[in-house]
Amino acid sequence: MAGEGRQYLMLADRDDPVREALIDHSEDILRMKSCFSQAGYDVNAETLAAAWLSYSQGFAATWLGLPDDDRRLLRDLLEGQHPALVLSPTGKDCWPTSLVNSKDGHSHRVELPNELLAELGWETADVVEIARLPCGEIRLRKL
Repeated sequence: MAGEGRQYLMLADRDDPVREALIDHSEDILRMKSCFSQAGYDVNAETLAAAWLSYSQGFAATWLGLPDDDRRLLRDLLEGQHPALVLSPTGKDCWPTSLVNSKDGHSHRVELPNELLAELGWETADVVEIARLPCGEIRLRKL
């Protein structure tokens, strides 16, 4: 393997239905992401997988096939008595930020906006886990 790029492995935890959906239904999730993006919504793949799992379970199914019509797909997840997706209280689900050099010169840090911290209920001393998801996205989770 000398000279080849490194390949990174991650734990294949099959007990997590969202992680399983991200792997097994990646094409559906990409279509949902595109559909929601074209409709003006910013939503990550993990949220879409969890939402469709929730919607499917309402019909006693693990993963329903997506409707052919994008308008129906939006309606299925956004409307009804108990919608699977709702707008973020701040009106957004994405906060731009930047990497900042740490004082030691050997690492970087990410500065999280105060608005996001307030919405999450996080404080300065909280411990946060950073995980890379199978779809390539990064997840921050308070421990």
